[in-house]
Amino acid sequence: MKTIKKQIKNISLVLVVLMLFQSCKVYHGDSVTLEQAVKEGKETKIVTSHNETLKFRSVVSEDGNFFGVKKIKGESIKTPIDVIKVKKVKILDKSSSTIATVLISAIVFGGVVFISTFDFPPYGPTQ
Repeated sequence: MKTIKKQIKNISLVLVVLMLFQSCKVYHGDSVTLEQAVKEGKETKIVTSHNETLKFRSVVSEDGNFFGVKKIKGESIKTPIDVIKVKKVKILDKSSSTIATVLISAIVFGGVVFISTFDFPPYGPTQ
């Protein structure tokens, strides 16, 4: 029974460490213009008039046209953005993203530690 309990603890700690390497992204609540998104140069989420969500590493402007930049397999790919269909433009909030990632990881880690302190009864028939 002790070996099973140790294995469960080890597996749960590995899962917590994996979650620590994950990150959640929080975007500013206010919508900005595409020009402001170009100036910021941060990750951007665009919602179209058809409620389609597009996420880009950055937004660039060339010859008056806007392009969203994505990185696929190490290569930067520019996708044209139809300005007429843009409903909202939100920029990544790095500080809130970091805080959210740390808080979620700490809560999960605390939960795992709390659960691992319980002494579970042995499996099988009792006498």
